[in-house]
Amino acid sequence: GAPVAEEVPFAPAEGRFESALESNALRHETLASVDLRQWNKGRDENDPNHPIRPGMLLSLRYWAKDNFGPGEPHTGYGEAMAFRVVPIAQLTEELRRRQVEQRSELSKLLEEHQAATLELQELPNPADAGERRALVEGRLKALVRRQQSLGRRVTFVGETYQRLLWEYEINRLIEGNRVREMEALIPRPLEAIGKEAFPIVGRQIDGFASTPDEPLRAQAVAGAKDI
Repeated sequence: GAPVAEEVPFAPAEGRFESALESNALRHETLASVDLRQWNKGRDENDPNHPIRPGMLLSLRYWAKDNFGPGEPHTGYGEAMAFRVVPIAQLTEELRRRQVEQRSELSKLLEEHQAATLELQELPNPADAGERRALVEGRLKALVRRQQSLGRRVTFVGETYQRLLWEYEINRLIEGNRVREMEALIPRPLEAIGKEAFPIVGRQIDGFASTPDEPLRAQAVAGAKDI
């Protein structure tokens, strides 16, 4: 049968915490990271002298001790988190696949946005629509909701891409300064578009639906084209 993995007892690990525990705090939340370089000293992922190698399962748990006294302090352990250690090539391929997914999703969103912009340009002015006024106003309200939805979805793509960049960085696949450059080119602009530009265009369309003033439509169309 298949060889059974050797179980190794838990050993101390040096972790880094984004913020320190404050005295007398009843609740503490922070980001923590553990660098495998504290065990694997070299750069060759298959070095037989490395205690942690691709194919292994790594378990990590946190523990905390209080200052209760007199008597023994209380010690508590968190649930063990298990991580599969994979080869660099496999990790890189998976991250690139997820990048392509986000680019594809963004292309889809762009097509939807372009279709909505075209509809905004071609709809008649509600004031000139006669008996179709209610229908035109309904379409404009639907376009307002579309702007809200597109904004949320674009923001989500930006956040997902940001997490991908962090994974590249923490796994030392892309240097930190290059990641900062990419953040400025991709996640940050997407966040600004999703949280600022789309809502502004939505409000302009809503204003045009309520007060059929063509300059309001022109502003909304210009904003949509900027997006």
